[in-house]
Amino acid sequence: MALQVPFERADPSSGGHLLARNIHSRRFKSTHSKKVEEKRSEIDDVRGEFQSRVVDVRRGFRRFRLLFIALYLTHDFFSPICMYFYRSMFMLRLNRIFVILAIRLLLLSKTTWLRE
Repeated sequence: MALQVPFERADPSSGGHLLARNIHSRRFKSTHSKKVEEKRSEIDDVRGEFQSRVVDVRRGFRRFRLLFIALYLTHDFFSPICMYFYRSMFMLRLNRIFVILAIRLLLLSKTTWLRE
């Protein structure tokens, strides 16, 4: 069990406990209070940043939740349309790849024809 020093004995003028004497010294108070203020400001900064991130995440979840609810309620109507667009986008991607390959082959044949 820790040694408990009464407040009267902790007073530096009465020659109290060494730790109590150090706690009551001016230099300890000033450096200790500066360190405490620095830590508090760091904690406040981290807390503010964390709260702003939590708010951003909550907003994102709220948006996605509304989007998912809307999609779930209307998926019977939109699913054929989405599938049509997905297939057409896939076909457009394939067509674009074939067009790029055709242009490259054309340029390659032109450059070889110019070399001869």
